[in-house]
Amino acid sequence: MTTPLLAAFLDIILCAPASGQPGPLERHSAVYDASRDRMVVFGGYDGTDQKHDIWTTSIANPLRWDHVIPLGNSPSGRFSHTATWDPSSNRMVVFGGWSGSGVVDETWALSLGTVPEWTRLLPTGKPPPARQFHTAVSDPVRNRILIFGGEESGLSTVTFNDVWALSLDESPRWDLIVPKGAPPSKRTAHSAIYDPLRDRMLVFGGFRLNNEVWELSLADTAWRLLTTTGTPPSRRSEHAAIYDPIRDRMIVFGGSEGNRRLNDVWALSLAGTPAWSVIYPDGAPPASRSLHSAIYDSLRDAMVTFGGFPADTQTWALAFAPAPLWSPSQPVLALSTFNLLLPSITIGDTVSVSLSNPDIQIATLTDGFTVESAAPYEVRVNALEHASRIEVERCTPDVDAADQDEIAIAIHIAQGNPAARGLDGADPRGSTREGSSDIERQRSRQIEAGAHQIEVAIAIDIA
Repeated sequence: MTTPLLAAFLDIILCAPASGQPGPLERHSAVYDASRDRMVVFGGYDGTDQKHDIWTTSIANPLRWDHVIPLGNSPSGRFSHTATWDPSSNRMVVFGGWSGSGVVDETWALSLGTVPEWTRLLPTGKPPPARQFHTAVSDPVRNRILIFGGEESGLSTVTFNDVWALSLDESPRWDLIVPKGAPPSKRTAHSAIYDPLRDRMLVFGGFRLNNEVWELSLADTAWRLLTTTGTPPSRRSEHAAIYDPIRDRMIVFGGSEGNRRLNDVWALSLAGTPAWSVIYPDGAPPASRSLHSAIYDSLRDAMVTFGGFPADTQTWALAFAPAPLWSPSQPVLALSTFNLLLPSITIGDTVSVSLSNPDIQIATLTDGFTVESAAPYEVRVNALEHASRIEVERCTPDVDAADQDEIAIAIHIAQGNPAARGLDGADPRGSTREGSSDIERQRSRQIEAGAHQIEVAIAIDIA
């Protein structure tokens, strides 16, 4: 007889979105839309062409990507641009980048309401020279966006260290800002954040490679090179940086040292004398990368990063509390939450294993094995994004099979790095069994983002 061992139990959901997700992207932009708790990704380079797609992802568990097609004429495909969330008007403002055959000086706005719509902004005043690999930060006190640095093109030696302000009033206007003090050197592929407690823009790194931290005080519009304590990060460009408001610090992740990509995490405390420290999160980290994006998820106190070079389609979250922890945010692996009700089986029965996923419409995978003795068996399910594989292994029993009155079957469900730990840093393989007269029942558990592996041990009496 054939016993469907996992027909009821293995209700696996690989929560890849029904509408798909972005392909590999680098040099794209990302903003956090706090009003709808989502990350908005625009443009980028997929290894072949520049893109003009809008993707949004709800960062809540389960994470879901949606391909958004806004109303209005959209910008042409582009990469190495900037995008800034304008909270006063609930919109994303895009400037510059490489589009088609060269850099552009266009300014676009995407409304982030119920019905997103693109609008080409035509500010008064002279616009900044066309550029890419610049930075943009929101200055909420003055309702404006600040543009700094960048380059004319990848084949040009023309780089910038100028500062421009785009007012976000009803009639937007470009203005060249000329700060007091000696400015930073011309640079590109750097990072910049807004420090709200001190009303300043902080600039870190960039090409040509450096690890300087510069402050642009916005109250008196003055540049100053900050003196920091602690061992600083290596000189880098093409990294990502966010502001962590709970701990009042700047977080730097990844980047390039020229011939080597990085996946390290650094914190610069901003109170008093700024101090550098390296962060060693728990969990398996993302692969080394550059040209990625990062946003701060204020609801979950985490940095969320996506894409980059080399090509990567996975979304990662770095939770800051209670202790720093890396976890891949997608796909999410879940198990059904009811008790197992498995029949008794006898030696000679065939146990079938099935895996299906209607959400992403992958084929049902079925495998099976014949129970030959009371030796333990292992059922391994490897779920890797849109592909899954079932393997059945017979284990060497710890005791003589003749002395056993039940068959031990361990179910392993693995996603991503099988050596990774769970969200709480503990081994995720532990479980508690509930006994009955003729079977052992196992209450399944929810596997949240970041738990790569679960092992469930099931013991079934031999009839």
